[in-house]
Amino acid sequence: SYQSIADDKVIGQLDFEKLYSRKAKGSIEGKEFSIKRRGVWKHYIEINSPFEKYVMSLPLTWRNTMRITDSAGNPYLFKSTSVWKSKWQWFDRHERSQVEIRSKSLSRKNLGLIEIKEAEMKDTLFWIIVSWYVIVCSESDAAVVAATQIFPGK
Repeated sequence: SYQSIADDKVIGQLDFEKLYSRKAKGSIEGKEFSIKRRGVWKHYIEINSPFEKYVMSLPLTWRNTMRITDSAGNPYLFKSTSVWKSKWQWFDRHERSQVEIRSKSLSRKNLGLIEIKEAEMKDTLFWIIVSWYVIVCSESDAAVVAATQIFPGK
């Protein structure tokens, strides 16, 4: 379970069903939506919201890069911007950073920091929850690969 906190108030949450699961529930202000990663060779994220009555499918590249269009029709790109995938950013069509998310996977208390650089992106909190899902899945995949390299099967 991950909580997004601002001014000591929980503003969003992401709950995975179980460890290494690809199914999660996001919630913002009491409105819940589900997120699943699907696909074998080409991964994509499926978002389903019973409240908003939509199903959204977002393709992911092998580097977990994602392109979206917000509710105002503006295109954005989400990608890792550091070698160790500890810093991720949302960019607008002019390649200006809108949101920066720094993952701190080794921390026990504060697993990430989010900085809103520009306030142009619509539904920012929703996209932050979705991008945190992508980051957690990416880190989980990396941990599994590292474990198989350290402890190869017989």
